Amino acid sequence: MSNVGLKTERELDGIRGKMLVNAATQGEVFDFLYYVAVIEALVEKASDEAFYGTEGWRHIIGWDE
Repeated sequence: MSNVGLKTERELDGIRGKMLVNAATQGEVFDFLYYVAVIEALVEKASDEAFYGTEGWRHIIGWDE
């Protein structure tokens, strides 16, 4: 699963807030669920191999700015 099209951490935080008040659009919910799927795949992969330290997941999804 690729990080192509994945929202930034700030954008996802905004969507989380909208979801809490039931104001997220269907597209925003889709974007958030895509993020969850990426994280789930990363956790599954992590069970089989070592990563780049404690922040390796950020590197894999492109959040290592």
